[in-house]
Amino acid sequence: MMHKFEERLGVNLLDFESLPATSKQIMFNHYDTEINSPYSFDNRFAKLPPYIRERSNGGFAGPFHRHAESNCDNPELYPDAVTSTPNGDPIMELLGLDYNALYGYAIGEYLPGGVGLFYEKLQNGNFKLDPMTNRSGWSLDEICWINYMQNQPPFQNGSAFHRIRHHLNGGQKKFTFENFSFIPDGHVTINDVTWFFFYHGTVL
Repeated sequence: MMHKFEERLGVNLLDFESLPATSKQIMFNHYDTEINSPYSFDNRFAKLPPYIRERSNGGFAGPFHRHAESNCDNPELYPDAVTSTPNGDPIMELLGLDYNALYGYAIGEYLPGGVGLFYEKLQNGNFKLDPMTNRSGWSLDEICWINYMQNQPPFQNGSAFHRIRHHLNGGQKKFTFENFSFIPDGHVTINDVTWFFFYHGTVL
């Protein structure tokens, strides 16, 4: 069994002390580097995870109206209603229906990633956008400018566009050019040509 984990999931079970640690490594082994990076909430939102957990309820929610046994070997130990249907036939199979079982559907869909967006409702009824990450090294104006550029040629082609990677949708990336390293505000590669975006001007 253990070789199946190594062969299919790329982990050795003996390297980990707990199931969560094993699951974490499996997740990162199969994480697509082309999609948004996982983020944790900034310290400004430290109270939000407990608030969400306190109001998150789950578990089986099926109504039981009686005790039932299928293929019972000792029907004499129970009332007839436990082992028989209303017409007297023995209960051969129990079927449970969960109309809220959406886990399979969710797993098959693209899940949200990247930085969380917190909308605070103001007294005037409008909402204020606050990205849930450290505000150091980037600005919302910068992101708006990059999103605007993303919808301009040659980055847009009809209804499709080439995604410009920035701080909120995958993170900024460090590049090295002739022994000079720099971190652009955004970048995108189209037909083997990489475009760099600097909101306050180029540093090259």
